[in-house]
Amino acid sequence: SAALALTALLAACSAVRSSPDSYEGAVYAQTNETVNTIVAFGRKTDGTLVKLNTYATGGAGTAGKLVPLLEKVVVDPFFSNDSLIISPDHKLLFAVNTGDGTVTSFKVNADKTLTRVDRAPSGGKLPQSLGYNGDGLLYVSNVNNPKNVLNPNGDKRASISGLRVDASGKLTPIPNSTRELSTDATQPGHVTFSPNGKQLLVIELFAKTISVYPTNADGTLGTPMLNSVPVDAFGSDFIGNNTLITVDVTPFNPGNGTASSFTLNDDGSLTPLTVGVRNGKIEPCWVSITPDGKFAFTSNLDTGTISSYRLDQGKLSLLNADAAFKPAEGAKSAIDYVTSGPVDTFITPDGKYLYQQYSGRGSVVAYQIGADGSLKEVGEYGRGDIMKIGSEGLDGF
Repeated sequence: SAALALTALLAACSAVRSSPDSYEGAVYAQTNETVNTIVAFGRKTDGTLVKLNTYATGGAGTAGKLVPLLEKVVVDPFFSNDSLIISPDHKLLFAVNTGDGTVTSFKVNADKTLTRVDRAPSGGKLPQSLGYNGDGLLYVSNVNNPKNVLNPNGDKRASISGLRVDASGKLTPIPNSTRELSTDATQPGHVTFSPNGKQLLVIELFAKTISVYPTNADGTLGTPMLNSVPVDAFGSDFIGNNTLITVDVTPFNPGNGTASSFTLNDDGSLTPLTVGVRNGKIEPCWVSITPDGKFAFTSNLDTGTISSYRLDQGKLSLLNADAAFKPAEGAKSAIDYVTSGPVDTFITPDGKYLYQQYSGRGSVVAYQIGADGSLKEVGEYGRGDIMKIGSEGLDGF
């Protein structure tokens, strides 16, 4: 009958609308709660997000608490980039569990949901950053307990360690892969592989050093090239095969946050292209680059802002210091002590949308990227699902 036909048609339309195939991609945010979890979102073609589910990593976060690492001082073990990363083929997701010194792997299913696969030791204490070469080699940085003037009883330098990843996501620590950083005083800010997967870059915070390690066939690392750079690099991203963009923190020089660019050479050395391009902000710590290499966006932790840069053959120029701003809840301006806390970001493979995690708001905000590099807010997601103050880790496709 006509009524039955109409019912069938409506059911079919409903099935199409709710089909996971209708999602263009996915966004994953790490909560860093005591029971660490990943919040999964389906990403629609218009940039909006739909929550799919929440998945326990099986490990522990720090619940937003600063870890008392330096006797009279405390440090944030997530003082880093890429605590949550997805494989280039979008089939595996990796997360650090800073609270218990482990790394978790997930399978990314066809419907954008997650299935936990494995959890393995990180090779140290307080793991924070992950780098994956796309070919089964995963490296993780560990803050550990470095000895320095503020922590005279420290007993172990910050380090990096490697794990093998099979096609299913199973993790196996690599023997003799642990390497200490160059000095007692430094800690890793970002661990990432070069685009060809042959070199591992480690940003050593407060040492103005970017260490570049060649990779060996067995997954261990060769002798590093210790690059002394004129900026305090924090986070980084690549354009093309060998152009490295860094964001540079200036904790003792407010308002002078910068971004820089370098050419990564085959021998591990870095050749400066543009160094110290200011955005007038405090602590730009994260950076994402559009796939066409035209624009870079930096997340400025202490001002609740995102700045945009124009790129021309790897050379940087400031486009808009205040491309986007989100206030802290209850705050009247961007200079309040507590800000919205922009941390990790990622840009979709088609370059149309940027997603910013705001730790101070416990949310993820979607922005549409204009042809001129402008940002237009699409929506805010995850409120109530993502922990405020302490959540960190964002990736997707």
